[in-house]
Amino acid sequence: MVQGPVEMEKLAELGPVIVEGPTERQTRD
Repeated sequence: MVQGPVEMEKLAELGPVIVEGPTERQTRD
């Protein structure tokens, strides 16, 4: 990730959503 700090901030905000995403998909399936 070349963009470093910017990506880190985005991942910090979207982190929980991304982590829960795959779990919710498995539950839906």
